[in-house]
Amino acid sequence: MNFFNLFLTIIFSYIFISYLDFRELGFVYTKTLQELITFLLIVYIWRVQINDEIKILPEISRIIKNILKFSYKCLESATSLAMMTMGFEVCTYCAARMNVNELATWILFVYI
Repeated sequence: MNFFNLFLTIIFSYIFISYLDFRELGFVYTKTLQELITFLLIVYIWRVQINDEIKILPEISRIIKNILKFSYKCLESATSLAMMTMGFEVCTYCAARMNVNELATWILFVYI
């Protein structure tokens, strides 16, 4: 899935940013189309490829039994995403401090 995302991003980036020269707006189009196509592919995989038995919710007792383990994994993921977000914020701040408005704008669009 990540390879497919990368491929879509490269193709759409070339079309909208390089070929059509939409610059920052081209990135917005690229990201929007890439996310939309990926979402539709995930919905397709969920509807067609996954067995119906897997889609059924587990019993409440099983959920309660494993809630702490699940919460810890969620905390790990949330911490990882927070660190990535802070990295983008630092990059944007540093670019803005260099008085390169186009670079700061570009980093902001990449973050979005």
